[in-house]
Amino acid sequence: MDILIANIFGWVGLFLLLLDYFLLATKKIASSSFIYSFINFMGGVFIIINSFVFKIWPVFVLNIFWASIGLFGMFKSTKKGVKKK
Repeated sequence: MDILIANIFGWVGLFLLLLDYFLLATKKIASSSFIYSFINFMGGVFIIINSFVFKIWPVFVLNIFWASIGLFGMFKSTKKGVKKK
C-alpha cells in the first residue's frame, strides 16, 4: 500500500474518533446509538489499516479491540432498535 494512502487512513481514523468523542461530549449523539458505534468502528478500522502498514503493533491490537467493541455496539443498538439521537 502507498505510504500516502496509509497516512490518509490514519488521519481519517483519528478524525473520526475525535469527532465521535466530541459529538458524545456535546450530547449530539447517545453512547447507545448506532451512529456512535459505527463511527467508532470505522475510526478503528482506518487506524488498523494505518498501524498494520507501519507495523505499529500495540496500536494495531488496541484498535482491533476498539473496532470489535464498535461492531458489538452496532449489533446491540440494531437489536434493540436504538436510533440516532
